[in-house]
Amino acid sequence: MTAAIGSNAVFGQDPPTENADDKKPADTSWDRLIYLPYKNLGQVIQDGTSSAILPYIEYLKMLQNQKASGAKVDAVITEAHYVARIDENLVRIAAKMEVQVMGKPWVSVPIRFGNAAVGKLEVLNQADDAGDPKVLLQGTGAGAYSLLFGETGKHSIQLELETRIRTSPDGQSFDLECPTIAVTTFELTVPEADQTVNLTPQLVSLPVDAADGETRIKANLGSTPKISALWYPKASLKPDMDLLTSVTNYSLVTIQDGLIHTDAFLNYEILRGDLNQLQIAVPLGHRILGVSSDARIKGQNIAAEEKRQVVTVDFLGDVKKAVKVEVHTERPLPDDVFSVAGVDTSDAAQGISAMDAVRESGQVIVSDGNDITVAVEEQRGLIRIDLNEVLQPYRRANSLTYKFYSQEHELKLSTKPVEPRITVNHFSQLVFREDELRLRADLQYVVERAGVFELSLKIPDDLTIDTVTGNALKEYNVDEDAKTLLVTLTEKRQGALQLQVTGHRKFDAEADETEQLVPLMEPLNVVRETGNVAIFAPDALEVITDEEKLVSAQPSPVAPSVPAAGTSLASSWHYTRRPVEIPVKTIRKPTRLTATIGTSLNHKEELIEVVSSVNFTVQYAGLDTFRIAVPADVSDSVQIRSTAPTTSAAVKQKTSADPEDGWVVWTIVMQRDVLGTQPFEVTYDLKPGAAEGDANSGQTSTLIKLPQALGLEGGESAGVGKVDVAYVEGEIAVSKDRSLAISADSDADVLETIDVRELRLLAQAGTLTFRYFKQPVELTLSATKHEIQRVVETVVSKAMVEVVIGRDQSATYRCRYRLKSSERQRLRIDLPAGKELLGLLVDNKQVNLELDNTAKSDEGWSAFFINVARTKRSEEPFAITLQFQVELDDAFEAGSGSLQLPLPKIGGSGPEVVVQHLRTAVWVPKEIALVGSGDNFDMEHYGYGFDVLEAAMIRSTYAGDYFDNWVDVSSANTLDFPIQGVTYVYSNLGGASEIELSWWNMPTYTWVLSGALILIALILGGTSWENRLSIVLLIGFLATVYGLWNPESVAQAILAAQYGLMAMLAYWLIRALFTTRGLKLASAGSSLVSVNYAVVPPPGVFDEFQEDKK
Repeated sequence: MTAAIGSNAVFGQDPPTENADDKKPADTSWDRLIYLPYKNLGQVIQDGTSSAILPYIEYLKMLQNQKASGAKVDAVITEAHYVARIDENLVRIAAKMEVQVMGKPWVSVPIRFGNAAVGKLEVLNQADDAGDPKVLLQGTGAGAYSLLFGETGKHSIQLELETRIRTSPDGQSFDLECPTIAVTTFELTVPEADQTVNLTPQLVSLPVDAADGETRIKANLGSTPKISALWYPKASLKPDMDLLTSVTNYSLVTIQDGLIHTDAFLNYEILRGDLNQLQIAVPLGHRILGVSSDARIKGQNIAAEEKRQVVTVDFLGDVKKAVKVEVHTERPLPDDVFSVAGVDTSDAAQGISAMDAVRESGQVIVSDGNDITVAVEEQRGLIRIDLNEVLQPYRRANSLTYKFYSQEHELKLSTKPVEPRITVNHFSQLVFREDELRLRADLQYVVERAGVFELSLKIPDDLTIDTVTGNALKEYNVDEDAKTLLVTLTEKRQGALQLQVTGHRKFDAEADETEQLVPLMEPLNVVRETGNVAIFAPDALEVITDEEKLVSAQPSPVAPSVPAAGTSLASSWHYTRRPVEIPVKTIRKPTRLTATIGTSLNHKEELIEVVSSVNFTVQYAGLDTFRIAVPADVSDSVQIRSTAPTTSAAVKQKTSADPEDGWVVWTIVMQRDVLGTQPFEVTYDLKPGAAEGDANSGQTSTLIKLPQALGLEGGESAGVGKVDVAYVEGEIAVSKDRSLAISADSDADVLETIDVRELRLLAQAGTLTFRYFKQPVELTLSATKHEIQRVVETVVSKAMVEVVIGRDQSATYRCRYRLKSSERQRLRIDLPAGKELLGLLVDNKQVNLELDNTAKSDEGWSAFFINVARTKRSEEPFAITLQFQVELDDAFEAGSGSLQLPLPKIGGSGPEVVVQHLRTAVWVPKEIALVGSGDNFDMEHYGYGFDVLEAAMIRSTYAGDYFDNWVDVSSANTLDFPIQGVTYVYSNLGGASEIELSWWNMPTYTWVLSGALILIALILGGTSWENRLSIVLLIGFLATVYGLWNPESVAQAILAAQYGLMAMLAYWLIRALFTTRGLKLASAGSSLVSVNYAVVPPPGVFDEFQEDKK
């Protein structure tokens, strides 16, 4: 259904042009549906007969969508008949077509005629008086046209076409492009007799009669887009000439799998004439597998002749230029010499070659498989060439290549199977055990030239094969009679092969002496063997090689493998040829016993603990009995136990002998023989003895006898005679209680004093250390008891306490400490009672505060523990950050007062903690001034002399991370610590549990002091300046002297009185100014009264006065 819907709209010609309005997108939503039939979907899909089940409604929708998406067929050209006639240099063609129109007018049918010109369109089934034509012809492009039909139904039209004729040496021809129509016939008339006409395509030729002097053909062409015609005279005007060909022959001879495959590639070059048949000579005995060519072969025939087989190949048409023919044959591979190319001296074909060729040359390529070798026995008429001279398609790696220039050549070869070349690297490890001699042979084969299916090895006498493993092993068989091991592989293998063979030979290790040849596996059928032999034996067995009887073996300086467990390398050998003989003799060694003793003496005030580790080392032969001597006075309390692992032999029994010379010998019997190390631990306690002469002096002197490791006297261990301790080494480490001072006295010939770092048997710790190599050992320890001076456990290098006091009478603390402490778990700290804890960090890690109910603390304080468990060492500093809040009573309510701020006490109230440097920063409201800090603290910013007032008036504002940098403790992970007000910083060396601060309310003191100064100014205003300045200097002197003891108070008093001072000075200056002006006015009035002025009266005023006087 899908194929029918998706075909062209107009059958028999090019697809019609659809209008854009007619194009409707098809509904492809059903394409996205996936129907899963049931289980095993993959098998169902692969089965072509399977069915898919879907709902009927879905099926109808899918069918409807397919119908809707199909193209509509408007017209079909059902038949086309072309009649062509040659007219000089033109071909005139009458094209008659039958068209069935089904669509609505006008229907367009596109057609193409290429280079042919359309001369006329005629509608055959329309009457002359029918009116307007119902069929029109429209040009749509170069060589492209469109037929337009104005009504439905069947239409017969005829087109007259013309095209030019091409002339060539092969004849005359023309080409015609045409619509693809189901039924197409073509008829051609050539106005010349006896012409050969080749028509392409020509499916079926139709019979037709031709007039005299003409050549006429007719044929059914079927559906084709192009028609080509070529014609030429049957009898050429030029003289007939014989066929001449030249052949290049490439013969590939492959010898493999018992067959000879010959592939001949013959390239014919036609020098003259036409080739429609050729013959090829094939040697007798060759089975022809196939003949092929790049030209169309009509048939082939194989005929056997006396000296060859002849293959005749017929072609469908004449071959005019070149043709390639391939011939493939095979034959069995003979055992003797054989030929693979050319002809022999009797003209018998030995290779595939062309017949009746004027010249034949080529190349012979001989390749073989990996399982045979090819030898050239004779060559004639051939030249050896390099592989690079062979054409790329015919090159074969590792092949013999030749070239020849005539058929007179021959190549004779012979073959023989490739024998595998096997080399082996053989390593043999032999281990002597208690009851057998074990062999492990590692063989690394390298197989070259040809593969092998099996490997064989010769088995030494009295050797039993245990296992055989390898990377290509299938199975193995042991031939007991032939003493051979046959290993069968999984397939024919070549290259590297690995094989491992293990076996054993019975061996009596208890015998005093044995002699034997070392058993070595011998690989068979190998061209070269390189071997290494390593012989391992336990320490109890001595393996001696008889060098005089050695065959082909040389000593090897390096052991080629790791020693087996419990053994050591006895000898190592190397060989490169067979036979190989290595005779050895084994000698049993007697038991050797050594001991090491490590004794720890822990001297306490009332007791001396003695712990000795006695380690016996048994070599060569096992022992089940051990003897240890202990002092007789501790024999009843001594404890002896085995410290060997649980997998070792357990203690069966322990017995003690009678005291002898102050010693008691303990005999320990194990449950089985022990070979190697057997450790024991001997422990007992001693009471220190009083020193001679003064029993009450606190001095003690104790003689200590150390345990001894003894050998066997004979009969104690089954099958073992007397065994002495061949070597003994001991170490002593003396440790003491810290309240004791000890010294040791011993025989210098027995005990050697060593450094603690020289201890090997004991831990490198102790007050006194010794080493000895003889037994018995005695040591006198003298001890003196001293009183212990306690060492400070905690040192606080820096402590930073920050206190913010608010107007709500609450104080918020942030305390940070940089300290070292020997406490590893809990550190005591005392805090003010009633505190509210805000956070506790140790090295910036949150920890919990634990209440200490058992400790006694001062009144108003609570004892707590801080968890200071850490990975640091005790001498490394760490940090503690503590935040809490307390309530203050009656703070800053009056005009002045004192304030006591409690400070945390690290380590409680005891002397075990030292605080080196404590700084306290206090923030108070701006209207409050701190004027004193008690005797324990000093304000950090003040000086003496003339700088006292300037320095004391500085209120330092510490911003940023100043305190963080000083104490070297980060505040990143702590809670927010808001600050406000003015900062006062105090410093203390040695630590303190509280700081006492005196404070003033600055507004109150400003009113009081400034008012007092103003009152003094008014009182002294009427006095002289000498009096005023004297009083001011006196007050300044007294303030300066008081500032030596309390500079903060003086500084704050000056700040509070600054307004009164300014008012005093202003008042005194104003009064002085106006008093000076009044004095000047008074002085001026007094001068006018006392000065006499001369008065001259006018003339005649005193005349009367003078007359009266007379």
